[in-house]
Amino acid sequence: MRTNLSSIYTKNEVFLEKKVITKVFKSIEKMNNETMVYDTLRLMGNEDLAPHLLEVDFDNRTLYLEYCPKNEKMSTKEILLFAHDFHISTPISAISIYKNKESLEKWKFFLERSSIEWIKTIAEILEECVIKIENNLLLVTNRECNICLIHRDFRNDNIGKRNQQSVLYDFELAMWGDPLWDIARILVESDSTIYDKFASELYSVDKRIIDGYKYLYVASFLDYLLRYQKNDLIKIDEMLSYLRKS
Repeated sequence: MRTNLSSIYTKNEVFLEKKVITKVFKSIEKMNNETMVYDTLRLMGNEDLAPHLLEVDFDNRTLYLEYCPKNEKMSTKEILLFAHDFHISTPISAISIYKNKESLEKWKFFLERSSIEWIKTIAEILEECVIKIENNLLLVTNRECNICLIHRDFRNDNIGKRNQQSVLYDFELAMWGDPLWDIARILVESDSTIYDKFASELYSVDKRIIDGYKYLYVASFLDYLLRYQKNDLIKIDEMLSYLRKS
């Protein structure tokens, strides 16, 4: 029996059949990125953090992956702890050809360049948020941090389980960056601020930095929704409400 696991938020086709995940990518660039992550995890000796890569078919833009059943509904605290384990296991310093300082500058440049697009999109409907985006960008880019592999879509739906160990799926958006981007994404989805203090203590960082990243994550997601998911009015309204209130 073949089960369709495709998401409305991507153009990829994902199927489960005989305990194997078949993932057919719309974009060869996204496939290359995800394949690079599996290679990187293997080089680090951390391949068990993700489903095992069984086969790569570049001609058909397809990956075949081990099936790890979706984890039972994890609490926000459990997801934060798993994210922390993932981040401390994947520092860029573990790959000797890279240097943290250079990678930190690349991450800051990525945020600055991306924020230009977010502002262009959001200013049309919420002009008062532009200065907040700029201020929060300045806040987080003044932070010095240890760069690691970040997932950029860290959530319960992308977490599976192998022998009671959590594993992370879907690395097409992954990159080297500040782990607080993942944390901000988790906290925004929790729709509560009760775990913000826990996250700031877990990462030994001022809560204002986490708040800054949360604001930027929401701006980035709203930009995506307005560009590619204009019919998702409920999500768009949620993100607009967050930006207005914060």
